[in-house]
Amino acid sequence: PGDPVIVPPPTTQEEAEKRLQEGYECIDWFLCKKKLS
Repeated sequence: PGDPVIVPPPTTQEEAEKRLQEGYECIDWFLCKKKLS
């Protein structure tokens, strides 16, 4: 509990950029994590 979860890879470059703006923790363009609310 409380650990970030891995989200599926983005399908477009715009989606990848949006994730960065939304505060996702991205290790690479295809590997991002987020905290569940």
